[in-house]
Amino acid sequence: MFQKFVFALSLLLLISFPTFAQKKAQTNPAAAIFQKGMVLAKKNDFAGAIAEFEKATKANPKYYEAFIALGMAQQQIQSYSSAVDSFRQAIVLRPKSAEPRMMLGSLYQQINDADSALNEYNEALKLEPGNAEVRMAIGFLLAVKNQLPEAISQLETAITLKPTLAQAHYYLGTAKYFLMTQWAQ
Repeated sequence: MFQKFVFALSLLLLISFPTFAQKKAQTNPAAAIFQKGMVLAKKNDFAGAIAEFEKATKANPKYYEAFIALGMAQQQIQSYSSAVDSFRQAIVLRPKSAEPRMMLGSLYQQINDADSALNEYNEALKLEPGNAEVRMAIGFLLAVKNQLPEAISQLETAITLKPTLAQAHYYLGTAKYFLMTQWAQ
C-alpha cells in the first residue's frame, strides 16, 4: 500500500505542473515525448508509458523526471530490475536529491528486500533529515525487522515532523503494542 501511495503521490507531482510541462514540451522534443508517456501512465497504460519514457530518455539522457517516471512505470508492471536501473540513473543525475532514493527504497520494499530498502531510505534521510515520509518508511521497516525501539523512535520523529501523517500514527501504535507484548512475555 505504501508503494502505491508513493507512486500515486509521485505521479500527481509529475502531472501537477501541466502548463510548465506544456511550455517545456514546445521547446524540448524529449519533454513532448515525456508528456505522451504521462498521459498513458495516467490511463494505466504502463507498457505504452514505458515506451514513451524510454524514447524521452534517449532523446535527452539527462532527463531526470523521465527516468523517475520510467522507473515508476516499470515498477507497476513488475519489471523490477529495469526499474532499479532507471532509479539508479536518476540518482546519478541528481545525487543530492532524496526522491530517487525514496523511490528505489519503495521498490526494494515492494520486493521484500528490507535491507536494501533501509539502505536507500537511510541515504534519502541523509539528504533530507526532516522528511517525515522517509522516517515513517524507515520506522515501518525497522518494526518489520523487530527492531521495535528504533522503529518507535523513527515513527515518533515522523509524527513530530508531520503530525497529520496518519499512517505513521498507525505504525507507531502497532510497534508499541508489539513491544509491550514482548515485554509481557
